[in-house]
Amino acid sequence: MFNIDPVPGLDCGDVAAQWLEKVLKKKARLLYQLTIPSPRRSQEFVEQYPLMKGDDNALYADQFPYMLMTRESVADLEERVNFPLSPQNFRPNILVEGSNKPYDEDDWAYIKIGDAIFRNLSPCSRCIFTTVHYKTGIKEPNMEPLRTLRTYRKTDDSNSPFFGLNLAIEIIGNISEQDFPKCDKFCPL
Repeated sequence: MFNIDPVPGLDCGDVAAQWLEKVLKKKARLLYQLTIPSPRRSQEFVEQYPLMKGDDNALYADQFPYMLMTRESVADLEERVNFPLSPQNFRPNILVEGSNKPYDEDDWAYIKIGDAIFRNLSPCSRCIFTTVHYKTGIKEPNMEPLRTLRTYRKTDDSNSPFFGLNLAIEIIGNISEQDFPKCDKFCPL
C-alpha cells in the first residue's frame, strides 16, 4: 500500500506463509479480510478524488476497489512498444473487449456490466510495476511499456502515465465473463 492507513486482516498462519515465502523467495504473510472495513483513506485522498463515496472500500488494493481496461487499448500499446504485452502487465480486475476504439474507456462515466453498475473515479496512473513481467517477475530493462506510455498518455503535471480506469461500485450486482458492458458518458444507466 502506498500512503494509505493500515488495513486489519486475519493472518492465515505459518503454513500459508511458508508456501508464499517459498514461491516469492522472501518473507511474506497471507492475510484474509473477514469483514468489510470502514473506509481507509486520508482526507487528502478524499479531496483528490471527489467522486469517492464513504463506502468505496479498496480492502487490500492500493487505492481503488476496481481497475478496468480494454483489450483494444492494450493492443494499441502493444503495437507502439513492438513486443508482446498481456493485460496482466497492468493487473486489471475487469478486462473489457469490444470497445469502439483504443482508450474509449477514458470517456466512460458509468459502466454497467451484468447487474452491476460501476462509477469512474479517475484514470489509473501507472508506475514501475508495469515493467515487471507478470509471470517471471523480471523487470523489463528498457522500462517498457512505461516509457512508451509516458510519450502519449500523461498529463503535463505528472510523470505517471494513465492507462485504464479506477472504478467504484455504484450498484452491486453479479457480472460474468459473457456480459458486454454498457457505458454512458454523462449519467448512471
